[in-house]
Amino acid sequence: VRSEVRMSAAVSAKLAMACFALDAAAGGRAAKSMALLDLVRSRGTRPFAGRQRVVERDSDELYLLAGVYSLVDDWKGNREILAESLARDPKHAMSMNNLAWDRLERDPETPEGIAEITRMIEAAHAALPADASILDSIGWLRYKQGAFAEAVDLLGKAITAGGDDPSLEALDHFG
Repeated sequence: VRSEVRMSAAVSAKLAMACFALDAAAGGRAAKSMALLDLVRSRGTRPFAGRQRVVERDSDELYLLAGVYSLVDDWKGNREILAESLARDPKHAMSMNNLAWDRLERDPETPEGIAEITRMIEAAHAALPADASILDSIGWLRYKQGAFAEAVDLLGKAITAGGDDPSLEALDHFG
């Protein structure tokens, strides 16, 4: 993928995706994955784009790359990539939501930390108020803050927004 040999965009995208998966599985390689993503994008390849997903912004692809890292439980790599997504686009709602949710679940709760998590999730919700995963995050945040009635309302909306395939996470939080 890094060579100067030109290959079709489809082949380049498939090779890049394999490299991302291997990097994530190996752990500690988020910076290398981001560098590879930047390289293939500079050559006109959008590895995460597909028939039903148009990806034009760096932050969108970084958000999707972070998802690869979360699949193999490399939460440090996931955070690193989401932070880079936000460095490139500070208003990227899904990156904000996922980074804040991860911190809500994994960080010790300090007043400063909770304030930043709250700011990020509320900003993501303001940007995408009907998104199921963001509704789940803000509902779970409200639950942890003790605002149970609001939490139930938001988590119910998250389940409804999921349509015929609601998130298991939202169902668990609602329970």
